[in-house]
Amino acid sequence: IVQSKDAEINRIKNQVQGLQKNQTLVLNQKSRVESQLVSVREEYRKSTANLTNSNVEKNRLSQQLNQANERVRMLESTAKQVQTNHQSEISKLNETRNQERNQERMSITEMRQREELLKKEVEA
Repeated sequence: IVQSKDAEINRIKNQVQGLQKNQTLVLNQKSRVESQLVSVREEYRKSTANLTNSNVEKNRLSQQLNQANERVRMLESTAKQVQTNHQSEISKLNETRNQERNQERMSITEMRQREELLKKEVEA
């Protein structure tokens, strides 16, 4: 039972590590997209200053900005989801540890009770 619990704990730890790696990748990608968003906004400012009569160019940049904002929202949502999953895995791991500790305590108590009974039988 302890080996299967250890295996389960290791499996959960591996999943948590995987989730942490995924979260790091998502956060790095979010940073890149935010950097792209800053670039798009700067390009938008320059274009409108230089080409105030060019509605076609303005619409193209607005569309780019909206797409970048949507990507940021999607990445933020994904990052929150990864964080929630990570917290869930940590909670499961803690619950498993607590269950194991309780099982150990119960086993020790049972062994002590058996020992006491055996002592009484031997004394009788």
